[in-house]
Amino acid sequence: MWARRLRLGGWHVSHALDVIDADGRTHPLVLRRWARPGWEVDDPDYTVERETRVLELLRSTQVPAPAMVAADPESARCDVPAMLLTRLAGHPRGVTLDQLAQEVGAPKPSVHRALATLARAGLAEQERRGGRYRIGLEFVRLAFAFYEGWDEQAAVQPSLDALAARFGETAHYARLEGPEVVYIAKVTPAIEGVRMTSRTSTGSSALPLRRRQTSCATAFSA
Repeated sequence: MWARRLRLGGWHVSHALDVIDADGRTHPLVLRRWARPGWEVDDPDYTVERETRVLELLRSTQVPAPAMVAADPESARCDVPAMLLTRLAGHPRGVTLDQLAQEVGAPKPSVHRALATLARAGLAEQERRGGRYRIGLEFVRLAFAFYEGWDEQAAVQPSLDALAARFGETAHYARLEGPEVVYIAKVTPAIEGVRMTSRTSTGSSALPLRRRQTSCATAFSA
């Protein structure tokens, strides 16, 4: 999943998402979060539940409206924890709590609680010195386990091995995702010609264009 933050609203933070399902299909979505502190006091009637109901009513009419895909009014399944995983992946040397709160647009107490939840599951960890946060080893283990059993990776591996052996250079496998080229796998030959630096699998490289994040609340098809 790739995400890009859109322009800020009065109470919202919106994101453009490309969600890849289990079949490899890409779904462009818009995700809106009720992220500004105090919205429930200043505008108590503008809730996730109310917007969800309105969009459901509009679905059967001729009024142009986005199609709602999902909603999480209580932020129980995604929001800050999901966004933190994508942000932590972009900081292999660790990142501070203040910086994470700024990047995801959420209060520090909310981010701290979410990090504690991720840490208990092994998906995030905090350095003993400095207190910086980074991706946990359990997240890496899960990513490698998925990658090793991925049918697409298994299908291209023999071809990559053959190309690397024949030409003596690094062979890459990439896939076009919208305007991005996403590097998925590579093989480096035993006797190298031209050395290339890249990242694949657990941190697939996208070339060039955009870096994205995840979130929650309401999602609409674009």
